[in-house]
Order: sequence, then C-alpha cells, then structure tokens
Amino acid sequence: MKIVYFFNAIYGVGGPNDVTTKIHGLDFLENSWKPLIPTFNPLIQPLDNEAIIPKSHKDGFNGTVLDYYLKTWNIDTLITVGFHLKSCLFHTCVGARHHNYRVVMLRDCTNSSEFPDTVDDKNPEGGWLRFVFLRIYETDIGFTSTSYDLKRALLN
Repeated sequence: MKIVYFFNAIYGVGGPNDVTTKIHGLDFLENSWKPLIPTFNPLIQPLDNEAIIPKSHKDGFNGTVLDYYLKTWNIDTLITVGFHLKSCLFHTCVGARHHNYRVVMLRDCTNSSEFPDTVDDKNPEGGWLRFVFLRIYETDIGFTSTSYDLKRALLN
C-alpha cells in the first residue's frame, strides 16, 4: 500500500515569486520567504520511501504532482483519512473523483468534533452537520467505511 502525506504550504511552495503569496495577501513575505519544512506527529511520521507533497489549496490535486504519482503507481482507488472533513479532506476527495479515482473515506479517521455546534449524542455520526456531509460525500463522491471494517475486509 502506498501512502501519501500532504502539508499545507499556504505561503507558496515556489519562493517569493509564487503567486500563492499574492492570492492570500501575503506580499510582505517577498523578501523573507523561507521553504516550509513540515513536522509530523511521531505516530504518523512518514517513512523515507513515502511521498510528502506540499499543497497550497484545499484540493490536494490542485497544483501538485499527486495525480502523476498515483498514475505512475497504477493506483485507481484511494483510501483517505484526514483532519477536517469539511475542508481539505472533502476537497481532495472531490479532486480525486474528478481525476477518475475510486475514493473510500474512513469516517472514524477524521475529526468528529469539527462541527461542535451540531453535536448530538443520539446521532451515531456525532452530529447532524457531520451526518449531512457524509451523506453528500456518499451520494456524490465515493464510499465511506470505518477503519475496523476496512481492516476486516482486507484480511478476508
């Protein structure tokens, strides 16, 4: 299984002339730009042979080499995890679908408290807005599963 890590490079990845700095109103960085070196939690630290891709958009396919890597590895199915369902994870999964990948998002490997004002103890998804996001995802983008069910399916 191939694993790809993303990190947010909102200040741009191409030096002081990167248009991203202009888009985000960060012109003051022109003379002080430094490359961003990501740090990862030790529990999910990438191995030396795993890809680390900087991105400056919510969609991990937009302006990156992700599609190239996946195509060279003959990958057609993505199992996605991430922090914010409503932001980068959602948009990257939409990008994956637009690039003709089958996408499976692991529901329990996302931040379940990202919609704190909609939390409902009676809702198995944690809250009604998260429930709606997941149903939209399953209707328009791909599949969802839990990590437990995925592991069980892979072992059978």
